[in-house]
Amino acid sequence: MLISFKLIRNTIFISFCVFAHQILFAQNYSIGHTSLSFVDAARNNRDIPVEIYYPADQNGEDVPVAVDCFPVISFGHGFVMMSGAYQNIWEALVPEGYIMVFVDSETGFNVSHGDYGMDLAFVVDEMLSLNNTSGALFEDSVCGKNVVMGHSMGGGAGVLALANSNNINGYIGLAPAETTPSAISGAATSMVPSLIFSGTSDGVTPPADHHIPIYNGFNSDCKTIVNITGGAHCYYANLDLLCDIGEGAASTGITLTRVEQQAIMIDYLIPWLEYLNVTDDFSAVENELIADERITFESNCFVVNTDESFKSELNIYPNPARDVVFINNVSDELVGEMYNVIDLLGNVVLTGRISHTHFSLDLGKLTGGVYYLRIDGVGVERWLPSLVVVSSL
Repeated sequence: MLISFKLIRNTIFISFCVFAHQILFAQNYSIGHTSLSFVDAARNNRDIPVEIYYPADQNGEDVPVAVDCFPVISFGHGFVMMSGAYQNIWEALVPEGYIMVFVDSETGFNVSHGDYGMDLAFVVDEMLSLNNTSGALFEDSVCGKNVVMGHSMGGGAGVLALANSNNINGYIGLAPAETTPSAISGAATSMVPSLIFSGTSDGVTPPADHHIPIYNGFNSDCKTIVNITGGAHCYYANLDLLCDIGEGAASTGITLTRVEQQAIMIDYLIPWLEYLNVTDDFSAVENELIADERITFESNCFVVNTDESFKSELNIYPNPARDVVFINNVSDELVGEMYNVIDLLGNVVLTGRISHTHFSLDLGKLTGGVYYLRIDGVGVERWLPSLVVVSSL
């Protein structure tokens, strides 16, 4: 799918406008907390303990929910971890206007990934039920697009959750792990927007065996994987003894601190959730992905945003491109003009002359990444996930 930009050189200005919009319109809520247990009658009255952190007008236990309604994020913990390890996440997202439900079932060593996936789905449905329950703490407080989110085992179980509720509208995985039943296979049945974080130095759930196959498995029209350079497995959460012992034995080459990795995660979580629930505009995430030297990424979320006259002039496919990209409908006056393929550092990596109104570029020798194709004479700019096309006068 194609994304286009008018005037890429104005990216800094666009980013400033997005930042200003967030300051003007985002409410900085306090954090309320309550502990509940949901009971799934369909599974022999299975007890599902949850810790819920929610937007409020004052910090405290069982304080009223702020007068508004908010999306639910159902969160799954990692293996032998519990919700307390993820305080950094609820402290970042609840003030932005999200109800976070941390599911504290399957906390031992003998776990059922399938049951945990059903738990993560069940609590979303239960929160919507409480929204319609007179006198409940969350009465008239739940709305928007709900997300299942999880770390490691919880990330894999979150994929399984997608098949168990029609009320889940998005997925976020923090180093999601393959599960039994298979999260990799389960991803193929999902169409919801998804965001996956992968640390390149994660030896607990190596990306090639876990995060990347899950990402590739998703069939959603908008999926993104953020590969954090030098990132770890446990650093999405706060210090957790068992997770960190396992990381110490399995992971090598970690170059980030926990604080640095958490900052990268939050830099993407907040604009991605705003895209899903508020703006339906991926550009804030796009801007961050392209400019961020701390990560590499893949995404198919880029969308058309250009005038009809330009769309009729150039047809660029496939998108994203791998080995060859075809460019059709080039105007006659551009035939014979030079083109340059340029990387994000401004280096010319490929050059040539337009020979016909329909021509192709061989990208097989280029490494994966984002590139600009500059064609003199068009006067507008557009870019693709793996090929950025900048056409200027």
